[in-house]
Formats: sequence, structure tokens, C-alpha cells
Amino acid sequence: FGGGGAGGGVRYGVVLEDDLVVAPDFLTYFRDMAPVMDADATLYCVSAYNDNGLSHLAEDSTLAFRTEWFVGLGWLVSRNLFEKEWLPEWPETHWDHWLRQDAVRKGRECVFPEVSRDLHIGEHGVNMDSEHYKRYNSKVRLQQDPNARIAHPLGLESAAYEASIHDLLARATVPSSLEELDTALQPGEGGDGCLHPYAVYYSPGLSDPKVNEGGRIGAVSPWKPVSNFFGVWHEPRRGIHGGVHRFHYQGRCVLLVDAGSVYGLRHMPKGAVPFGGQRFGSALWERVNKNPQL
Repeated sequence: FGGGGAGGGVRYGVVLEDDLVVAPDFLTYFRDMAPVMDADATLYCVSAYNDNGLSHLAEDSTLAFRTEWFVGLGWLVSRNLFEKEWLPEWPETHWDHWLRQDAVRKGRECVFPEVSRDLHIGEHGVNMDSEHYKRYNSKVRLQQDPNARIAHPLGLESAAYEASIHDLLARATVPSSLEELDTALQPGEGGDGCLHPYAVYYSPGLSDPKVNEGGRIGAVSPWKPVSNFFGVWHEPRRGIHGGVHRFHYQGRCVLLVDAGSVYGLRHMPKGAVPFGGQRFGSALWERVNKNPQL
């Protein structure tokens, strides 16, 4: 930030790592998002990256979401926050893990786009290996349109965002089986954005980080069957907001919801049974049997 001179009036900074490739609208995206941080003290960063922004899950370049997880990998931070709150305590190593600590986050969230505005190309590093890179990072979709814009950035303010989640869930289709979901969402169909969302409710606690501590890709965890079914990260903290993950799946807007969250308790239809890990596993097995090429 300079501490004077040319940088003296700078209010925001963008943190970049040396193994990132940026989208054509990278800086425009941050310019458009800065007013959201100005308006909402419950946000502490805006990231250009979506951990779950894989090519089969990221479709709409106009959407952005909120998450409790510090995303990193190209992110916007206010000068005031960085200099007054973080810099005096800044760790020598693993600063990204430090920024995810509850004592540092203080209940605040990050904004991130559905379609990433940068791409991580480092296959090896302090926190990266070939297994994770090939499974996730190498499949992330990079936004290519220089004219793309996030629709209604101020809709990401806390109150407006909560209202939008409740609206989506109130009118969402709730499949009675995961097989029904696969049948309803066939490749090439949909494409209606979030006009006709689907809500998939899973058993309370499957995404609890306390029972899904880190772990390797091959590790067994309660969240793993859900991760395998949709192809999202095996760490449920990535991209989660109050027990909800959002993405596009087979052309449709999907909200993946913890039935025990405030959203699940309010919106899951009476009599509906949330899907447990075993049901995700058996549905995936049936899918593979029907389509051996998967």
C-alpha cells in the first residue's frame, strides 16, 4: 500500500500469487466488487477464484456467492483492514490458514464468483500436490468474456443475499430421490439459470468441519459420498454459506442444503427425508452402472 507517495490514497489492494493466470475481466471484477465491501462490514475479502468452479459446476459468469471460507488465490482486501487489523499479527508462514481462523475471520465472509476470474496453474507448492491439482484445480473453468459482469453486486450485501437464498429455496424443486435428480438434470437440458432451482437436502451435520477435518482425497468422511456424487471438493468448508453450497449442475441451479441449517429447517418440505451419505453413495453407484464410461 506504499505508506505514502503514489500509494498513499489507495483504499484497496489485490493479492496475487505468482502461479495464477487471470481472466480478461479480472480487474473489472474487483472494481465492481469494491463497493460491496464498502457497504457491508460482514465481508472481509473478495476472491476471484471458486474452489468448486469446475467446468461441470460453473456456468453463469454473472453470479457471485458468499462463503465462510477464505478462498484466496487472487483476492481483494481493504487497506484499512489489512494495515490496522492483520498486519500487526501477520504470520511468517501459512497466512491463508491463519486468515481462516475464527479469531481472525470474526464471523465475516468472502465473496467469490461462480466462474473463476483467475486460474491456479501451479501443480506443486507448499499447499498443493499433483493429486489435488489434477482432481480440482486443473478442471476449474476460467471466465473468457472481457465484457462479463457480475449482475447486481450490491445484492451480495448480507441482508439482500439472505433474502435471495430464501427466495430460491421457497420456489425450488425438491427431488424425492437422487436418481430423480439425475433424470431431471440431463446434459444439454436446463440452461435457465436460477429461474427453476433445485434444492437437495442432506442429513444434518454431513458438512460439519469437525467430522470432516482436512484429509486426503481418498480419506473416508461423512461428506465424501456427497462430494463424489456432485464432484465438489471433499472438504465441505470450501464454498459453504450457512450450510448451503450453490452451483450449476447439468444446466440447472442447484442448492445443496444441510437439513439442520436455518435454511433447511425453514424450507425443507414437511415429510421430506434428507439424503444420507449412503444414499448418495448408492445413487452414484447406480449412475456408474448405467454409464460405465463415467
